Amino acid sequence: MTAQLLEQLAARDKLYSLPRDFYSGDAAYQMDLENIWYRSWVFAGHPFEIDEKKPLIFVLGEYQVTVVLEKGKLAAYASRDGEKKKIHCRVVTGYIFISLADVPDDFDVFAETIIPYTTPHNVADLKLATETNIIEYGNWKLVFENNRECYHCLSNHPELIITYPEDPAVTGIDVDGELPEIVDKHWKKCEASGLPSIFKIADDGTYRIARMPLLEDFTSYTMSGYDAVKKHVGNFKGVNPGALVLFHYRSLLTFGTEQTLKINNLLKKIKKGLIHQHMSRDLTQRLMKVGLSNLQSGIAIY
Repeated sequence: MTAQLLEQLAARDKLYSLPRDFYSGDAAYQMDLENIWYRSWVFAGHPFEIDEKKPLIFVLGEYQVTVVLEKGKLAAYASRDGEKKKIHCRVVTGYIFISLADVPDDFDVFAETIIPYTTPHNVADLKLATETNIIEYGNWKLVFENNRECYHCLSNHPELIITYPEDPAVTGIDVDGELPEIVDKHWKKCEASGLPSIFKIADDGTYRIARMPLLEDFTSYTMSGYDAVKKHVGNFKGVNPGALVLFHYRSLLTFGTEQTLKINNLLKKIKKGLIHQHMSRDLTQRLMKVGLSNLQSGIAIY
């Protein structure tokens, strides 16, 4: 079955979505788990969500992952069929990543790339004020595809349409390799103030980061475009930082302003185990199969 799926993948029309089996088939789901989720670094959450009495728990495929605080340090464990093992756990500027792989991919290059960008946001110093969980009944790949277009934005994201440029080239560089003027000006202003902003992407496309401008010098994703709260997130020396966009593909999509840090992701976690505490294991696994996603200050995808 794996060979057949790979043949379908190789033969697909790159201008269209994947064949149906890649979103709903058992074989494709298992292939995703074994070749992607069980081998990759996965965004799990934030240190401020954990203390010695409150672990972070979520389901990743056939595993239950638990991140705990042990003697002042974070550690992660994965349990399956009654067996428990310690897994890799790394923290960078307030973001926790875990890996089920015996020998995970190099994490240091990713960390070194994003540290100058994310440090000014002081994520590690934040505290959890409130949370909202939304479950999307769809495969994780659909969420990624949804992020690759904005035809739905006008009717679904009024705040975004008001404050964020509709030009897809503002996320970096357009198809002709040109840098939009609004982005060029924003980067020059931020970089001159000592705020890293230019577009950077991994050689294999696994992650990318950049600081994007908001329209009309807006400061927040609100209907007015201006401050939603009095206390800002981070210190930007009087410069409007726009929106910091960080993608760690498969597990993290973030869109942060100095007003709010929206953690939009592609594999966060079921916060404090709220989902599987109230569902049977069978139902939880079926939700995971279609790509259970959890919204908490943004979008998280499992």
